[in-house]
Amino acid sequence: MMGKRVLFVVRLCFFCLLVVLGWVCLPSFDWYMKIAHTRVAYAAFPLLGPFPSPSPAVSPTALSSPDVQVTPTTPTVVKEKPTPEAHAHLLSVLIGGMIWLDRNQDGIAQQDELPVGGIKVHLYNATGSTIFQTTVTTQDGYYSFHVSPYYHYMIKLDAPEDYFNGPLQGYRLASTTSAHLPSPATAIGNGNYPYMVVPAVLPGQNNFSFSFGFVKSEPQLHILQFNTSGTAGLIGQQVDFVLVTSNQPDAAPINDPLHITVAMLLPVGFDVVATQGRAWQMDMETQHSYTKVLATYHDKRVILPGMILPPIIISGVFTNDATRSFATTASVQLKSKGKALSHDQNVTRLHVGSLAELSQRIYLSSEHGKSVRQPLQMDTPTPNPAAPFYPDLPHTGSCFTGSCHQ
Repeated sequence: MMGKRVLFVVRLCFFCLLVVLGWVCLPSFDWYMKIAHTRVAYAAFPLLGPFPSPSPAVSPTALSSPDVQVTPTTPTVVKEKPTPEAHAHLLSVLIGGMIWLDRNQDGIAQQDELPVGGIKVHLYNATGSTIFQTTVTTQDGYYSFHVSPYYHYMIKLDAPEDYFNGPLQGYRLASTTSAHLPSPATAIGNGNYPYMVVPAVLPGQNNFSFSFGFVKSEPQLHILQFNTSGTAGLIGQQVDFVLVTSNQPDAAPINDPLHITVAMLLPVGFDVVATQGRAWQMDMETQHSYTKVLATYHDKRVILPGMILPPIIISGVFTNDATRSFATTASVQLKSKGKALSHDQNVTRLHVGSLAELSQRIYLSSEHGKSVRQPLQMDTPTPNPAAPFYPDLPHTGSCFTGSCHQ
């Protein structure tokens, strides 16, 4: 019995001790929970009452007083439209490539092919109207841009100083490159610059396939011939053969034009009576089967890309010795130090005969017995109207059969 009483007294004392400790410590514990702003405390001690929600910012002054009431706030989230300009520095997506001299024009940069450094590269929006970034190729010819994913871009090499007195002077875009020109038949410059379209890239997928290959430009002479007789000529008729020589728009300038020669081969049956050509030295050689007219250019001025030289006119008369299928061959050649830099050739065919023979050819009977006329068409060239002649030189001069100087 005595043991039960002692145990009861011990339990009673322990309970009283817990009550006293709770009475003393409960206010401090309540203030601690207010500062901590934890919902766990409220769940564990529901009698303590609800605690305020966490606040994004509480000043030290407010925390110094235990009676402060913290008002919960909701942070404002500003949704900013992603743009390449704003987020390019935060992303790890890289696009780029290389600029090199594609000597063999296979579209692959070889170890023996030189890179081109110091070229200005522009990154545009998809339409090519707004510049986002600008960089310059390294000595190894490489360049790169940090871009935002899911957007389309355009890369341009459109700095005029790179092509005129710059690293790419005298070079043209290689035909095997993936780049394009707005006007492929026109020389680089005046808004006609190489570009590449960049498709949308995915995050983390770098793309370094946007490379530009260039080849050294060479003079590219082109010759056309046409005549005043069209596709048929009458025996005894006087005919003018006109030869037009030009330097192609995407070619290199011809700095030494004194080595340009034009040759015209005329089969037997055509008597040359006059040759014309300002700035051309004309010579003629007659053989038993042909007549050869040779013209040598003697103007020292540089022939720029796309420039048309003064025409050469060869006048003559068809004779009875002319073959019925009369073919003339015109060729132009540029030599430097004994090496041919450029060569082009053009052949034109005419049907020569008497008036009766040509009439029989022109007027043919159809299957229904009706006469059908075959029109005579003139083989006329279509030179670029914007290509300049030399303004202070007349387009034609004249000299008669034999050797003469214009």
